[in-house]
Amino acid sequence: MCIVVACDSKHSILFFEGNGKTSGKRTIDAFASHIKPGSKLIHDLEGSHDRIVKLLSLESEACNSKETKVLDDAKNPMNPVNQLCRLAQMFLHSHTGFIRDDIHGYLNIFFVIMNPPENKYEEIEKLLELGFQKPCCYVIGIKNRKSDEI
Repeated sequence: MCIVVACDSKHSILFFEGNGKTSGKRTIDAFASHIKPGSKLIHDLEGSHDRIVKLLSLESEACNSKETKVLDDAKNPMNPVNQLCRLAQMFLHSHTGFIRDDIHGYLNIFFVIMNPPENKYEEIEKLLELGFQKPCCYVIGIKNRKSDEI
């Protein structure tokens, strides 16, 4: 499963890109509408990043993992993404009944947990709003059901 992540100093996003290795097209489909054109992208040497850098005229800072893995976390420019990946893995592994077909629902919940607001009641409100804006089946990850059947 290919789950891609991006973050800035306050927000993070995660997307399921499909199975297998990422591609330029899948990366563009996932992130193009979420990254401000002309902004700075700090990324690893994954080839799919080149396409989105060009498409959105991004300032690119490509990091070689062989070099960054020996740096202290505070000096590693990839540390925020690494920590987000670690937390997402812990979150997914903590659900013993995790069903891969429901990945979107799990990522939606993780998204709400990881992003502002920090007030838990506001987070619950945000999750409920997401549930009302999207078909219920999508939010909780149930497939092949109409939202009015739930």
